Amino acid sequence: MLRQKTCENCNTRNSYANKSCENCGAPFELSARLKWRADKESKSPAGKLNINRSPDIKDKRKQLPWLLIGVVGFVLLLVLVGIFYNESEEEPIIATTPVPTIAQDKVYEWEDISSEFHSNAILANNKYENQTISIRGEIDEIDYRIKAVFTGDVFGPIEEIPTVEFAHFSSGNFSYLLCGLENLDEVENLSAGDTVIVNGRLSKWDVYQIRIYPCSIVD
Repeated sequence: MLRQKTCENCNTRNSYANKSCENCGAPFELSARLKWRADKESKSPAGKLNINRSPDIKDKRKQLPWLLIGVVGFVLLLVLVGIFYNESEEEPIIATTPVPTIAQDKVYEWEDISSEFHSNAILANNKYENQTISIRGEIDEIDYRIKAVFTGDVFGPIEEIPTVEFAHFSSGNFSYLLCGLENLDEVENLSAGDTVIVNGRLSKWDVYQIRIYPCSIVD
């Protein structure tokens, strides 16, 4: 049987006559083997400068897409919250008290209307201004008034029109209704103290006066 020897570098069995390993090429002579190993290590990748990136850098590169996804998701969340906040901040609907309308076929009492204006002139003015209305009252005075008092045309020619006046005193307040007539014949048979019904378009309340023009006596 041929004598054999084992390579100390790779544990391969070789012929005793071999001076180097048939498998890895390592010399069997000690000095030659040490030199061979030194040359081998100097040429191996382990002996060269390691240019591979560190595991930390690779891990960070793997985490980068997830970071971007998180940032985008956070921005979208802020946008949705802003939209919801703007919708919730819409101007609230303010409930207003409905202004009552007057009945055209109804005859109102002068004392009641006068009391409404003294109680809340703003509400009463919104209710009656520019409305055609019939009012029953007692004549306090029949006289002429300047037409501009009813029309507001202070720059026009001075013109007087016949006027029927109601008066009312309540809680220390005086109020007057002025009915500006277009036909003088309507007052021909009237006198102070008579109760009549006047009809016309009611103008704006002015401190203590309510004016109706054009106005007519209907009863």
